[in-house]
Amino acid sequence: MVGDKMVKKIVFIAGSLNTKNFLLKQLKEFIPDKYTIEAYAQEEEVIPDFDCDLFIVSSQEMKNDLDELNIKHNYKDIVVCERSVNFDNIELLQQSVVLCSNMYLYI
Repeated sequence: MVGDKMVKKIVFIAGSLNTKNFLLKQLKEFIPDKYTIEAYAQEEEVIPDFDCDLFIVSSQEMKNDLDELNIKHNYKDIVVCERSVNFDNIELLQQSVVLCSNMYLYI
């Protein structure tokens, strides 16, 4: 919590370091600063268990791989990307971010 505002957490996971860096740069362009983003690349690092407001995964294949790794995770919403976050999906992602923001208004 920062001041009286709850900081929201986003976890982003990609398969490769290049994909992680490329998509993370895109995400940072339109996700507000009130969110923290933790990003991992499966090929480069051990992916820890996680708890977040929004889980973003780079592809359905990556999501399937994570399910097989038995990583403990808890998230309120998920976005599965298709190679890159394109303009058609930005609205969906922004809606998910807003949804995560609004959840804390009722707690």
